[in-house]
Amino acid sequence: MAGNYSITYQTNTNGVITKLPITLTASTNTKVYDGTVSATATPTITTGALASGDIGVYSQTYDTKSQGTNKVLTPTGIILDVSNASMTGNYSITYTAINNGVITAKQLTIADPIITKSKEYDKTVTVNTTAGTLSGVVTVGSSTDAVTVSSVGTYSTSTVGTGKTITVVYTLAGVDKDNYIKPVDKVYTDGVITAKQLTIADPTITKSKEYDKTVTVNTTAGTLSGVVTVGSSTDAVTVSSVGTYSTSTVGTGKTITVVYTLAGVDKDNYIKPVDKVYTDGVITVRSITVSATASDKVYDGNTTATATLTDNKISGDDLTVNKTGVTFNSKNIGTDKAVTVSGITLTGTDAGNYTLTSATATGTASITVRSLTVSATASDKVYDGSTTATATLTDNKISGDDLTVNKTGVTFNSKNIGTDKAVTVSGITLTGTDAGNYTLTSATATGTASITVRSLTVSATASDKVYDGNTTATATLTDNRIAGDDLTVNKTGATFNDKNVGTGKTINISGINLTGTDAGNYSLINTTVTGTASITVRNLIITAIAKNKPYDGNRTAEVTLTSNKINSDNVNYPYTLAEFDTKEIGDNKTVTITGISILGLDALNYMLTNTTATAIANITGNPEAILILPNAFTPNGDGNNDIFKIASSNLLGKASFRYFEIYNRNGKLMHSENNITEGWDGRFGGIIQDMGVYFVKLVKVNKDGQQVIETTPFYLLK
Repeated sequence: MAGNYSITYQTNTNGVITKLPITLTASTNTKVYDGTVSATATPTITTGALASGDIGVYSQTYDTKSQGTNKVLTPTGIILDVSNASMTGNYSITYTAINNGVITAKQLTIADPIITKSKEYDKTVTVNTTAGTLSGVVTVGSSTDAVTVSSVGTYSTSTVGTGKTITVVYTLAGVDKDNYIKPVDKVYTDGVITAKQLTIADPTITKSKEYDKTVTVNTTAGTLSGVVTVGSSTDAVTVSSVGTYSTSTVGTGKTITVVYTLAGVDKDNYIKPVDKVYTDGVITVRSITVSATASDKVYDGNTTATATLTDNKISGDDLTVNKTGVTFNSKNIGTDKAVTVSGITLTGTDAGNYTLTSATATGTASITVRSLTVSATASDKVYDGSTTATATLTDNKISGDDLTVNKTGVTFNSKNIGTDKAVTVSGITLTGTDAGNYTLTSATATGTASITVRSLTVSATASDKVYDGNTTATATLTDNRIAGDDLTVNKTGATFNDKNVGTGKTINISGINLTGTDAGNYSLINTTVTGTASITVRNLIITAIAKNKPYDGNRTAEVTLTSNKINSDNVNYPYTLAEFDTKEIGDNKTVTITGISILGLDALNYMLTNTTATAIANITGNPEAILILPNAFTPNGDGNNDIFKIASSNLLGKASFRYFEIYNRNGKLMHSENNITEGWDGRFGGIIQDMGVYFVKLVKVNKDGQQVIETTPFYLLK
């Protein structure tokens, strides 16, 4: 119907189009460090939406380029239409940053370092190494990150050896180093540390010696040069030297070799100094001295003598010492007469190594005279514990000669008794002006004599004792034996005259006899002896055993007393009273016994140590006791019937009571009590319980002593 109308269109300039609000939020992004703040993740619109046909172009950046976590990601962007015209002005954009961006450190690599894998021992683990060129350092535009690398190489140990492990450790430096992971450390297993050659000055050496059958050379090693010191620590290495001649025989221009040996815990890290060789060694001849030992002879009218030669040759050498004559200085009798050995010469394969100090030697010997024989006549004696004897000497000297025969000792062959015992005279010597014309055939002589037995008297010292119900006594015996003899004086019995207490009581010792290796040298004068001693009273200790009883309302107890008396003795110990500590039922109750005394025929032999004693016994429950239970109580604090208590029908009620427990209707334990005088105040956990029915569980003892359980209901009222 538009044709029916004339329409006038009027423009209104007050129209408004507001900006469309959106929120652009950064997205989580993780990357490896690349020297830039760019992020690959794209922000997203978290509130609002673009108008139809509009296109958003978004990006985001990190707050810094360096590696790290929780880094801030900030979004940015523009909005275009389909013709790429900017529509950003039509939007109100809120940019929301997040702080969970991550930039991880970048791994760097490096070529093999320049490394010296072999060195001479120097006490350190240091390896000469130079780091190679880093690969992977970031360059952005014309700017390359400031990162450098250094390397340190070490041997696994500092000692000499092959196939040693070498570790090269890299370290990064530079302001940008924290954005990178250092190259992987290198490990080699072909490291070598060679031993260090040591040197030494010439040794102190004696190149000349007298022949001694050995090749030994006196030498002292000099000071080592080249031992390693690191800081204040010097290696433990010492050197010793051994020098030897090429041969042991006399000669000049002999070769001497000095051989070095290293010692000390660090010696295996070194090569010992080169051994020394000299060609100017000298071994000179050895002087030999011959000595003579001449032999005595009986006078024979000539000067001929015999002698044995000794010398200082080296043991084992092929060397013979020869002689042409041996003579006394005269033919006459004498002692220590001079003997001369003449014409001494040397022969043998080793003779060239020696030179004689003299072709003669001297000694001394005696020309002896007439032999003298001495005889002995010994005398008898009584045994005295020694071998000392007396004897008279006779001899075959020439009548009228001034000659005295002396002795130093006369002894029996043993100290023990016997007839015709051997007697030896010792230390026989001769004196007098004619003594020099004689020689003793023996410095001892023998004879026979007897040693008779010695009388022995025995005495006794008796010991006191405490009364023990018998007459047995102890006594110590003494006698007049020879000190030190192996002699035991025995006895078969030692008894008091009776068993009872007393002072100065007679003791009889009988059956005295002798034993021991020296017993046969004695004769007993007495086989019995008496002494005196005392028997003192015996302490009597009373102990008690009490008997259990059922509860009877009193403290009276029944006891049995025992003691440490001698079993067979007539001794009694009555008492005046035995009673429990209380009359109440209970286990392990104390029973006290008083008024203990001592009676009987043997009572005087004892002293009572205690007039009282104690024991332990039980008082058991009375099965006839009756317990009365209330059927209700009112725990309202008015002072009337506030406590649920058990009452007894008589004083014996306590005897059968054990304990009681209170339960609610649900069977929960509210209270437990083992004292009949106490009760329940109606509280559980400090709170008065609800009104209602409760149950009391009563535990007591029946007439047979068996436990009985009774359960009875009652009311809690308020």
